[in-house]
Amino acid sequence: MKKEACMRAGIYLLGIVVLALGVAANTFTGLGVSAVVSVPYSISVIWELPLGTVTFGYYCVCVALQFLIGRRFCRPALLALQIPMALVSSVLIGWFSAALPFAPQTALEQYALLALAILLTGVGGAMIVDMALVPNPADALADVIGKAMGKSFGFGKNVLDALAVVLTCTIGVLTVHRVVGVQVGTLCCAVLIGRTIAAFNHFFRAPLLRAAGLDAEDRKDGR
Repeated sequence: MKKEACMRAGIYLLGIVVLALGVAANTFTGLGVSAVVSVPYSISVIWELPLGTVTFGYYCVCVALQFLIGRRFCRPALLALQIPMALVSSVLIGWFSAALPFAPQTALEQYALLALAILLTGVGGAMIVDMALVPNPADALADVIGKAMGKSFGFGKNVLDALAVVLTCTIGVLTVHRVVGVQVGTLCCAVLIGRTIAAFNHFFRAPLLRAAGLDAEDRKDGR
């Protein structure tokens, strides 16, 4: 049991790092940021605020929305713990955004980095949620949306990403009369990150749950 607990914690922590790396990598593609981060990104650009700080505030809103629309799917203690989780994620995203030397020079490099960012974001989010500890607030909200609609985490992620793109476009048009942050890469993320989660869970969720000592029968398939 101790070995399984350590494995569960390791998968969870690795998922946090992988997710933050994927989100940060997306900001360097030059093709638009990931869909769910497009909201804090546009706010940080328009009002010249630190991305990490705005992302933390955005994550807090995600926690509040979980309570409002899906409290029957959430444990109050986990909702409260998502706030420090949001702080950790925001710090990691801000650190990766400032420290990593991503600088694609060609269109091929841009799209290759986008593909990597989508893969990392989807895999990291799936690893975190599958371990059933304290999820990233945005991914937890996507999971709640999926459950509230009688669907899966991957489907809920697609819905949340689509809503985030619409909100980002609205903020930009109403404040600076142009869309900020949403480009072809953002739209790719809105479609493909949810499908990446579904594919990852289809092939790897059951082995991960077994390695972590979790009962796969207690949780629905992640498609």
